[in-house]
Amino acid sequence: MDCPAIVNESLQGNPIVQNLVALKFKIRLSSATFENSVIIPTSAVAFFLLHVRDVIFSRPETSDVTESLDEALLSKIRKFSSGHRNAYVILLSQQFSETEIKVHQLLQEHFMDDRTTVLAALSHKNCADVICSVARQFNRKFANEVAERLRAATSNNGITFEQACRALSQSGLSEDNILYYVYLKHN
Repeated sequence: MDCPAIVNESLQGNPIVQNLVALKFKIRLSSATFENSVIIPTSAVAFFLLHVRDVIFSRPETSDVTESLDEALLSKIRKFSSGHRNAYVILLSQQFSETEIKVHQLLQEHFMDDRTTVLAALSHKNCADVICSVARQFNRKFANEVAERLRAATSNNGITFEQACRALSQSGLSEDNILYYVYLKHN
């Protein structure tokens, strides 16, 4: 990706950071950011990394996590999202059990009307890949490169840029998938 990632010091030594380095992020550690957060300033996106087991174990032993979520945790997520225009919570788990899937659904439902998106990752590498994919979608330089490649490809084939975009959108692909496809085809 070749852009900076501001990583909270709480993640220092975490395999996610090593995977971000492998994806060509320039890591800058910070103690001034939210705990367990990664911020990609060039894309204006922020990620709050949360292990599902921490969500489950934040509840008292007697309560069922699938019925309600810990208010302190929800408050923490709201505070994180209020400070970032494009805020994402990434739930980490090696394998999502039925309970963990319910926790993910509860979080998604709770923040449905908010600007916070709740995503899932199955490994440290998958988490870094998710961060990279989302950051690319919001990165103006990346979007401009993809659009320019699409313009070049369409002009060489005698169709207009608008015709190509219309054809791709009618194919059932989302805008994000189209950009990602075009980028991969030309790299």
